[in-house]
Order: sequence, then structure tokens, then C-alpha cells
Amino acid sequence: LPGEFARSITDHQEDGSVYNVFPALSPDGSRVAFISNRSQYMDLFVVSTLDGEVISHLGEGERVGQFEEMHILRGGVTWSPDGEQVALAAKGGPSDRIYLVRASDGEVVRQIDPGMDGVFEPAWGPDGRSIAFVGIESGYSDLYLYDLVSGTYRRLTRSKASESFPADGGVWGSNTSTLPITQLAEASAKPENFIGIHFFSPVDKMP
Repeated sequence: LPGEFARSITDHQEDGSVYNVFPALSPDGSRVAFISNRSQYMDLFVVSTLDGEVISHLGEGERVGQFEEMHILRGGVTWSPDGEQVALAAKGGPSDRIYLVRASDGEVVRQIDPGMDGVFEPAWGPDGRSIAFVGIESGYSDLYLYDLVSGTYRRLTRSKASESFPADGGVWGSNTSTLPITQLAEASAKPENFIGIHFFSPVDKMP
């Protein structure tokens, strides 16, 4: 049973929730951000890992136009490296957006609208200045990288196969012929999370 090796920080019998999904641990491990319907509507909550006490919540999930749908099947929650903000994707009006929410009080501090058919599973980069996400265009999904400083984004993959789950626990990799991995690593708070990927063909000639 889960209770034999883990400690629960949510209690659906007490708070009346049915969904408690997409948990994301803060960089310092003191808080967990997740999506829950404990307030009868799907909403973003930040709670303490010590006792489960609610630190903040969005308070507007699925109750106002900008949070029409919280994407409980392909959502995802991700923390900024400094632990100050949480990012999530949600449908707002005619399009999906990425919302940056202040973790201390649940205030939305920024909205990112790529203008795509769908936006899912954001993942904050270890350098703090970029967010990767899955974008849907014409029925196909690809990975995109949004630069929080310049306000621009670029497409990382061009495959018709589904490119999904840029998870917080993963590494950021690129073909080093197209991106300066060394410079990216130097600018990152976690340079060990940047890797270069080399492709060799044919396989029997790989070192």
C-alpha cells in the first residue's frame, strides 16, 4: 500500500476532491504544485510538503474565460528554477496559453499565447529563461522552445510523430551542430542537464 512507504499530502475524503494530478515538486523540495478539483473546479494548488497546508491557489480555474479548460489529460505543471513561479497550460478563450503563476499567492504574472491549435506539457528550462512545450498544429505535435526574455519561440522538431513529455526530470539535448551546447551550459544553473547528441550513419561505423 502507498501508505507503507509514502506520506499523503492530499486527502480526497477530507477535501472532497476527485482529481489530484500533475504533481511538481519545487526546486527546494518544500512545496508541491498540482491540479485538483478540491474547490469543485479544476484549479492550480501549491501546498507544503511538510503538512499539506495550502500555500496558494489560482482561484479561477475553469470559472473565467482565460481558464476555460485546465487540460487534465495532457496538462503538466512546471517550476521556475528559482522556485518563484509555476507554469501551466490551459485553454483561454479561442486558444491555448501558457500561464506563469506566482507560487506565493496564485497571481497570474504573465500569459503566453503561441497561437496554436493546442499547447500542452510545459517544462521550464534549467537556465530559467526558456520554456519547452508541446504544440499542436494541423493535427501534429512538435516540441517548441519559448524564450522568456525575447518573447519569441522556435520549433525544435519537425516530425509528424508525436513529440511529447519534456519532463522536469529529463535532460535537455541537441545536435551540437545547430546549438552551442557549451555556451548554453555555461549560462545554465544546472549545466549537467545540457547534453550534446551526435548521430552517426551507418550504425556499424559508430564508435
